[in-house]
Amino acid sequence: MKIVFDTTGDELDFKETSIELVEYYVHQLSELNHFKPSSNKNSIIKLKDCLSTIDNFFVSKLKDNTFSDYEDLHKQSVLNKLHHAWVTRQLGNHSLTKLLEQVHLLEDFRNINSLIHDVENEWNVVYRNFNKHIWQCNNIFGNKILDFSKYNISIVFNTLGRSSYNKWFHHDDNATDKDTDNFSLLGGEIRITLNRPYTLSPPAEYIRWCQDKQVEVVGDQLGLGNFTTDIDTQREIFQRNESNNIILKI
Repeated sequence: MKIVFDTTGDELDFKETSIELVEYYVHQLSELNHFKPSSNKNSIIKLKDCLSTIDNFFVSKLKDNTFSDYEDLHKQSVLNKLHHAWVTRQLGNHSLTKLLEQVHLLEDFRNINSLIHDVENEWNVVYRNFNKHIWQCNNIFGNKILDFSKYNISIVFNTLGRSSYNKWFHHDDNATDKDTDNFSLLGGEIRITLNRPYTLSPPAEYIRWCQDKQVEVVGDQLGLGNFTTDIDTQREIFQRNESNNIILKI
């Protein structure tokens, strides 16, 4: 299985959670198997600006190139290196904060850290195959395809009502009301998350809530799969195709 960017032809392979699910979903999509990104990333631009300001000061006034030559800020390996440099440059150097404050650069310097984390968190984009009229198809698999884990590729909940887990989380105790819906429909929005996927179990409190309400413990995540390439390659390809549509290909 793979996703393909329609303009460049760039591809990323992924390991599906269920072959039957992905094949059914792609078949149902038919000619609507093209997803448009719903947001653009701005934190990388802001981080570059902060780095440029701080680097100019460090090089010109301190003869220090600690913050020089940080290109490819979409790569996690570069962000890790930059974060390490930002931390270690301050260790045992209490005068640095005072100096940066005197020259009115303390906020920019501190923003480097927060923007690094913003960039890491921005690799979470929703793609949709519709504009005004929501696309949906029946979920023929029931609750067995739902869990609590985090995936690189997942279908976004886009159905009237709340899932059981969402009701518990938001203190809605009408567990069996008609507005309870656990992905009875599969929608035309998929979430791409370029961070590490991992397995999660249901919270013990949610399990007890379900037991009290005498309802099934149902997950709130519908994963399609995880990419098989390294994180830097993933982000490089998405960075290059940030405005392009994607297609799911079997």
